[in-house]
Amino acid sequence: MALIFYAGHGMSIDKRNYLIPVDAQLRTDRKVSFETVPLDRLIEATQWAKGLRLVILDACRDNPFSKRMKMTFAKRSVSRGLSRVEPASGTYIGFAAKGGTQAWDGTGRNSPYTSALLEYIEQPGLELNFLFRKVGSRVRQTTNQRQEPVTYGALPAEPIYLKPPTQKLAALTPQAQGVTPAETTFWTSVERNGSAEMIKLYLQQFPNGYYARLARQQLLQLEARKPKENVEAKLNLDPEPQPQLSRRELVRRIQGELNRVGCNAGRPDGAWGRRSRQALKSFADRSKLRLASLEPLPELLNTLEGTKVRICPLACSPRHRLEGEKCVLKTCPSGQKLSRNGNCIAPQKSKPKQQERKRAKPKINKTKQRSTAKPKGNKNKSGTARKRRPKPPAKKNASKSRGGVKPSKLIPAAGGGKKPKCPQGTTWSRVYFGCG
Repeated sequence: MALIFYAGHGMSIDKRNYLIPVDAQLRTDRKVSFETVPLDRLIEATQWAKGLRLVILDACRDNPFSKRMKMTFAKRSVSRGLSRVEPASGTYIGFAAKGGTQAWDGTGRNSPYTSALLEYIEQPGLELNFLFRKVGSRVRQTTNQRQEPVTYGALPAEPIYLKPPTQKLAALTPQAQGVTPAETTFWTSVERNGSAEMIKLYLQQFPNGYYARLARQQLLQLEARKPKENVEAKLNLDPEPQPQLSRRELVRRIQGELNRVGCNAGRPDGAWGRRSRQALKSFADRSKLRLASLEPLPELLNTLEGTKVRICPLACSPRHRLEGEKCVLKTCPSGQKLSRNGNCIAPQKSKPKQQERKRAKPKINKTKQRSTAKPKGNKNKSGTARKRRPKPPAKKNASKSRGGVKPSKLIPAAGGGKKPKCPQGTTWSRVYFGCG
């Protein structure tokens, strides 16, 4: 026989079921096949068993990564709870809730499904089929018909017992002990009623009866439940689920509760960051609480509100010391001061101030603006007398010849009209009408 029990978070993508480990991140839907455990692999791991293969899953809960997980394939569908499965012959699977629905976590240590399973699984002589029927009936009664467990698979014809009936219990029947039919009938009515008054009435009539020991045990159990029932009656608890808080309000309340139990989560601002996760991890480690993830969940808020004592020790800064339940500022001897690291050090001597400071030289602006005003008189901008430029000497020969060559002294022609003969080295110029 092979038996697998899992309690935690699960999810269904494309009608395939996955079980989510504690360290899963699931940032995208592509990480599902790498960071989770498919249910098919667990079922395949039980195929080596020759007898019954039993898989019990208390994992039909909401996917905590559905809001932040990015979907890369638009056609993929993520459904609530776990999908229906069709196991092979000889495999029997029990789900905490039917396909597509969620299972309740409850307020105690275990969920309603696990609590009912623990109640009936060690009962001797209870056949497996009747075991799951009793578990389903108890879960529906606890959750006011809001959760309905379901099983998949077919059992063989022979009865199967997780704890077989003992021969002593079979031999010690009421008829073998000589119990009268009247006592048996009366006890049957007591079991149907289940009230403390009927049990007390039975003990009055049959103080040493066959069912007297069982009646006293049931009476003690009923009396132990009375204080809890009175508290619930005073609080007037509504069986319907309370309205869900927004994520920001939920995170803010969880941060406040973490600060209350001593795990420093910082200012309750509603932002779930690295400091809040470290505070939650410290709370889980010190309270020995197993968490499916470090994300803010309504179940986590209920757990924190139910914690009445301090969990994390008080941590003080380096400049403070712990005294009882308070952080007190450290004190130093006279002549010393407290540093940032919490050490007492001597103050440094300050340098004497200079009595006379050197006068800073004015900065000279290299780029001077030009003045547009013209200086008056013979003075320049600076106010000094302006020097006049000497006139260039007059040119003796102001005339120019053709080609830019200064001609020599012209010799006027005698008589006019005819071209005279010019001296050697000179030529006749028609422009100046002379030799040059």
